[in-house]
Amino acid sequence: MDRLDGGCALPLGIQVRVEVECAHTPFSPGDVLLVVTDGVTESTPFFGCADSKLIRLLVDSAPFGVHRVVDFVLDASHEDGAVPRDDTIVLAIQRTR
Repeated sequence: MDRLDGGCALPLGIQVRVEVECAHTPFSPGDVLLVVTDGVTESTPFFGCADSKLIRLLVDSAPFGVHRVVDFVLDASHEDGAVPRDDTIVLAIQRTR
């Protein structure tokens, strides 16, 4: 499992011109790319343990298919009645071939 760190940046659309760094990493058949915004990682249930919690959710949701990864992450971000304080975006993509 690899973590692709996007660093800290302003939200898209704030600035007219944006410089980005490109990176390459292998993405083999069966691999899953999970992208979440800080609305997930900074929510109360994830605070201080976002990486380990996301890894656990990926492992736990694997038997159900990639389409359930998003449900698992969103459900976890609302654990114990927590309400995210920021926008929440979760995207899961799996390479099939």
